[in-house]
Amino acid sequence: LPLPSLDDTLRRFLRSVRPLYDDAEYQRMEKLAEEFRQTIGSKLQRYLRLKWLISSNYVRSYFRWIFSLTLTDCLYFALF
Repeated sequence: LPLPSLDDTLRRFLRSVRPLYDDAEYQRMEKLAEEFRQTIGSKLQRYLRLKWLISSNYVRSYFRWIFSLTLTDCLYFALF
């Protein structure tokens, strides 16, 4: 899988949330996205790039982790 750039990911995120917010809230989301890009976002993108370089599918382990958390919650609630 190709690794999208952080800027591309943030653009897609903002495009997907645009219908959900009015203008003032959307401007706030734009500011938060820019803050994320300038702070922790670039660091996380570097980690993801390293994962992408050494793995055949860089998202598989994340999906497994999220899926296992979901299953655990479901089993926990099903037992009680």
